[in-house]
Amino acid sequence: DPPYGGLIKYFDLSSIWAIWAKGKEQNKEFDILYNEEITLDKKRDFVTILDCAQLARAYIYNYNPEDINNRVILKMPESQRLALGRNFCDMAFKEFPKSFVVYGLLYGIRGDIYLMQHRDEYAIEDYKRALIYDNKNKCTYNNIAVGYANLGHAGRSATFLKMVLFLDSEDETAKNNLLKLSL
Repeated sequence: DPPYGGLIKYFDLSSIWAIWAKGKEQNKEFDILYNEEITLDKKRDFVTILDCAQLARAYIYNYNPEDINNRVILKMPESQRLALGRNFCDMAFKEFPKSFVVYGLLYGIRGDIYLMQHRDEYAIEDYKRALIYDNKNKCTYNNIAVGYANLGHAGRSATFLKMVLFLDSEDETAKNNLLKLSL
């Protein structure tokens, strides 16, 4: 039974059950097409853009959004978790208008996914989009710097790390990353 919008809190359990049922034999009968399985009732708005962002973040950072101590999701392969997180970001972008401030959060989450997949160009692009919505987010500037460092652009990376230090001169992560660049 698909996890309809009003029952989204059972989404993790449904996903885990389907993965278990699929088994080692990779039985295609239990494949879940997540975008088709979630239905939204626009009048009642059961699933909000924040729900999508929370679920995306939960999948990519390995925690159950209802119980941080529940580590069941850890058994899911990273590639599958990142794909689920990306699906929730994409669904939120598609289903909700661009006027939401939460878009900055979604672009940041999708940037994190790209960074984890070593797709640094895409990560940088999404992080820069996130800055449109929140241009004082130190983590976003730092993540752009990491993306540029991964691509071998030390000068660009240093520029974004200096922006972090402009926002907070005591930021240890930026200081350490800037020190690593200079070595």
